[in-house]
Amino acid sequence: MKVNRGKLNNWQTHTIDYPEDVVVGMYPQLKGKDFVIVTGSITDDPSGKRINNDHCRTSFVLTIDRENGILETLNSVYELGIEGGDVLGVDLGNGVLSLFY
Repeated sequence: MKVNRGKLNNWQTHTIDYPEDVVVGMYPQLKGKDFVIVTGSITDDPSGKRINNDHCRTSFVLTIDRENGILETLNSVYELGIEGGDVLGVDLGNGVLSLFY
């Protein structure tokens, strides 16, 4: 079962441009999907790993369900809050991979 990481607010997507064979070779569950990572501010993290409004970067996204407000990544599940307004402001593309928290 995936870990619930809380609510992700002011979130935005970042499209990763890597060769499909490389990414799918490491993460077969991404076959046929766009390679996307999300950043935003986390609240209500039940694990206590992050304090409210900590900025975070997710692992690769499996699904973004805007209608039901759910984001599923390779490692976690998030409740989606407000989309847009992330402090980064733009799609960083592969540059988002250099953010570590």
